[in-house]
Order: sequence, then C-alpha cells, then structure tokens
Amino acid sequence: MRKGFLRLLLVIGVLSTLIIILPITVSAATSGTCSENLTWTLDDNGTLTISGTGDMMDYQYKRPPWYSKKDIIKTIDIKYGVTNIGNYAFYQCDSIKAVTIPDSVTTIGNFAFYGCWCLTGVTIPNSVITIGNHAFYECLNLLDATIGNSVSSIGEYAFCSCESLTHIIIPDSVTSIGENAFCLCEDLNSITIPSSITCIESHTFTSCDRLRVVTIPDSVTTIKDSAFSFCYSLATVYYSGNNEEWQKISIGSYNEWLTNANIYYSDWPVNIRSAVCYLNGTELRAEVTLGNITQNGILVLAIYDKGKLKALKTHSLGTEAFIILLELDTDEICNGYEAKVFVWEDISLLKPLSEPYTTEITVMDVL
Repeated sequence: MRKGFLRLLLVIGVLSTLIIILPITVSAATSGTCSENLTWTLDDNGTLTISGTGDMMDYQYKRPPWYSKKDIIKTIDIKYGVTNIGNYAFYQCDSIKAVTIPDSVTTIGNFAFYGCWCLTGVTIPNSVITIGNHAFYECLNLLDATIGNSVSSIGEYAFCSCESLTHIIIPDSVTSIGENAFCLCEDLNSITIPSSITCIESHTFTSCDRLRVVTIPDSVTTIKDSAFSFCYSLATVYYSGNNEEWQKISIGSYNEWLTNANIYYSDWPVNIRSAVCYLNGTELRAEVTLGNITQNGILVLAIYDKGKLKALKTHSLGTEAFIILLELDTDEICNGYEAKVFVWEDISLLKPLSEPYTTEITVMDVL
C-alpha cells in the first residue's frame, strides 16, 4: 500500500515537472537565420527585420522560422543587401500592415505575400525584375501598389483577389503579365496596358467588376480567352492604333465585355498638345493647348488621387489655347495629385473626342 502511494507521488512529481518545462520547450524563437548570410529578428512591437546579404531561402512545406509568430507580425523591414524575397516567405501572415522592400531586391518569390489580408500598400523598388506567381494573391485590403520601372515579369495570379486595389500603373518595362494576374480586383477602375506587351493572357482581368476604362497599345496582337470576362462596368476602351489595326487583333472567346465597349482609336477629332496645372492657394490654373479641332465638344478637367476622382471642371471648346480656373479646397489637394484633361462630345454619355492627357499638379508657394 505504501509502495503504491509512493509510486503515485512519483508520477505526480514527473507530471508537475513536465507542466513547468513544457512552456519553455515549445516557445518559438524570436531571432535566427533565413539563409547562410541572412538573419531575422522579431521585436516586441511586432516588427520583423531581415538583414544581411544575399538571397532568402525558399519555403513551402518547410515553413519559414517566424511562421509560428505570424499572428503578431505587424511590420516587415527588409534591409538593404537582401537580394530576393523567398517563395512563401510571408505566406498567410495576415496581421502584416506594412512592408519595406529595399532596392537591392531583384525577385519577389511565388506566394511571398499570399494572404496578407491587412497589408494596405506596397512599393516595389526599381531593382525588382520579377514578381512571382501568387506573390500578392488575396491581399484583400491592398489599396495601392507601386511597381518599379525595371519589372519585366508579373506572374500568374500575382495580384488576384486584391479586392480593394483601385489603381495600379504597369510600367513600360513589363513584357509579360501572367494569366489571372489581376482577376477579381473588384475595385480596380482603370488600367493601361504598356506598349511592351504583345499578348493579354487568359483571365488577366476576369471579374474586375468596377473596371470602366482600359487603354490598349497597338503593340498588342492577341487577347486570349476570358481576358476581360465579367467586367460588367467596362464602358470605354482607348486603342492607340486605328480601326483597321484593331480588327487584326486575335481576340478570344468570352471577351464581349471588351468588344461591346465604346472603342476609341488614335485618329482623334481633337488633339491635346499640352496641359499644365498649378495650384496657388485655393485656385487651380490649368493651361491647355489643343490642336486639330475638327469637332465641337466639351473639355473636362478631372483631378485624381491614386485613381479616385476628387474634383471635376468642364469648359466649352473655343480657341486652341485657353486657361481653366477651378476653385478647390486646399485641404483636399496636394502635390502629387494627377490632373487629366479630356475632350468629350457629350459628358453624360462619356463619349471622348481626344486621348486623355495626364499631368501632375504643381503647388505654388503662396506669398
């Protein structure tokens, strides 16, 4: 009886020891290595810092060393010297709100930021050449993405399901955009295909519900099946070639949302030769020069902040050079906003007579 009691006490003692030791043995590290020459640290504020020189490891079945801490990572700070962001590096790190990518990085790997739901913006530096497949897939709250002017390849599904993305500029350096790259970007309202692209792949813009305006260069020879399927709001297509060239483009099936839109070609009735905008106090001054006026219309001055319309002013066409004055609330305007000048036949029907002319607003010092 006494031996049995002693055995019971011994078992209880062992279990107590395990309970005390267990939290220590499973506690995840807050620093370590992610390649031979790269280290990582995670501080108490949720900032994950990666520093050193060279490429980050690729991950997939083996998770990155910070994965068990992903729910507390708020910010990623990648230091200069890191040359690539590995596959699956920040996969489903759904608490990340901001990331800094240095201009030493040349590649953003496949699935690198997949499912980073809280990420609201990203600037991809000019050093980056490749954006991998699914790189920013399902970054649901990504509002703004700036792509550097050295990127040549945007992978399949790279920005798919970025539901909040309203505006993105694809630089002329891009020669390849993968299938489904921007599909399900529900808030995207306009897109300009660069002149370096010859083929728009299948499903590239499928289900971009609010896409209204597309600009396509005359370098494009093929638009594959469903490239613009279910783009219900698509109303206007600007094509830099003429009607004859447009008819030669091989356009695949399920693109009627594109082909049924109003298509405007390069031989415009009105040419906008120049437009400059200055903000002085609350007064915006736009100096516009027109040419080749063969049809009357209405000139429209539109002010945008990252694709969102902030103000609008119309002016009847008259002479080839004139000034438009627009009173603005200076609390809502800042240096870097874009001004676009259009000539429309009928503003209510959005029938353009000219190619849009885009210029930045210069803020003048008020004396």
